[in-house]
Parts: sequence; C-alpha cells; structure tokens
Amino acid sequence: MKYLLNALFVLIAGGACAQQEPSIRLNHLWIALDSTTYQAIRNSDFLKSGFAYSMEKQLTYWEGFYIIGKNTYLELFHPKSIVGEKLVPGQNWTSYSSLQSGSVNSLALDSSYINMEDDDHFKCLNYISYVQDDTLSPFAIYEMKQLHYEGWVKKEFKQGMTFDPVDYNSRAESDSSENYLFQDIVGITYSIPSADAANAIDFFSKSGYPVKKRAKNCVVCDNGTERIVLLFKDNAGTVLVNSLELKLRGKYKKKKYFFGQSKLLIKGETATWCFN
Repeated sequence: MKYLLNALFVLIAGGACAQQEPSIRLNHLWIALDSTTYQAIRNSDFLKSGFAYSMEKQLTYWEGFYIIGKNTYLELFHPKSIVGEKLVPGQNWTSYSSLQSGSVNSLALDSSYINMEDDDHFKCLNYISYVQDDTLSPFAIYEMKQLHYEGWVKKEFKQGMTFDPVDYNSRAESDSSENYLFQDIVGITYSIPSADAANAIDFFSKSGYPVKKRAKNCVVCDNGTERIVLLFKDNAGTVLVNSLELKLRGKYKKKKYFFGQSKLLIKGETATWCFN
C-alpha cells in the first residue's frame, strides 16, 4: 500500500507540474507592414466581421490596426504609424510578460545582451542584439510593479503574487474577443541573424521556453503553451517575424486568405499568418 500511495503521489505531482502555468508568457507584438498590405487588412470585412475582434486605433503617439485575443493581441502598423518616425516593413517588437511578481529578477540572463529598465510602474528586460544595433530591442519581458498593478487592475498588490495574463491588457477588449474565431497567438517564427544565434537561444531558454528541437539553422523553443521557432540566416540583417500561429475557437476547413503581401491559412483548430 505504501508503494502504491507513493506511486499515486508521483503521478499526481507530475500531472500538476505538467499543467503549471508558465511564469513568462507572450503578451503582444507589433509588425510594420507596407501601406498596401496594411490597407488590405484594415479594409477586410472577413477579419473585422467574424475572424477577430479588431479595430483601427488612433492614439496620441501612434496609430495601428489591432487584432485582439483572449490573452494576447497583435498591432499592425503602416510606415507612418508612429509620430516622427518612418517604419520599414518588417520592423517588429515583441512584448513578453511576467505572470508572477519577482520572476524577472530570477531570470539568469546574460548582462552582455540584456538592458534592464526599472521604474515605479514596470521592471523590464530588453534584449539587445549587438549584431543589429545597441538601440534595437526586438524582444522584451515586462513585469508589473505595485503602482501600475493597483492603478490599472484595481486590486491589492502582494509580493510574489500571480498575475492573470489579461491583467496587462484591457479586460473589456479581452471579453469582447470571445465572440470571434481568433482566440490567441500561440506561436511565433522569427528569422534571426546567424551571428546572434547563441544569444537568442539563451534568452528564450532561460526565460521559460526550453529548447525542444534542434536542426540545421533552426531551434524550436516551447513552454507548453506557446512555441517559438528561431530560424538562423547568414544574410539576415535584423530580426524578422516570418509567421504567427493562431489558436482558433472551433475546427474549420482549410482555406487561404491573402491581404497584400501577407497570407492567412486556416486549417483545423489553428491558423498560420505569414508575413515574410
């Protein structure tokens, strides 16, 4: 009986560990598009009417087309989306978020490619690729601090507390997305300069996305909820987002949609949106 109870404990504990929520999760990303592709997406009846809760937002310093999911969202920009800047198609930035207070401090990331920002609202780890430019940060990890959490979420902050993924976003928009086909972004494929391979692998594996597969010029990192594919290319001058993997509500027949230079392929319970 003792051995049976021990075996049951191992099975239960193992199951609990397998279902544990990752402490770092994708929150959102933006991608700059050419004007034709942006307008095709902005004017698509399919995207706005049934595929996703989406809208164009005009904010103080930028404007863009937003595609909202339950826990994640996508910002699509045109070349003049950000005031005072000219975006190049392919430019992008991804924000990952900490789901537990103190997680960011526990990450053993190499200071040679990480820049830390810390203020009253957020603690932020910026990934700096020296292959590209010291000022360019294609990935970042944010963690809410007490001032922002209590002001935005309207709940009491406690050290070591667990955050809901949507705490970083608009809960009203998250709730509105439940009536649409698109549920969440669950995968990103990046093109990375080969010279930056070691740093990129180190960043993701130490941020809770362990390496699950290695092949020539390709590494797959997966935290059990989201998959990150890193494609290493000798001729890549910057980090690009090749495609996004989207989780859908329901199962659907295979169908392709084209929006300018981008392609959306729906198949089964997922969709793949290709940009490069």
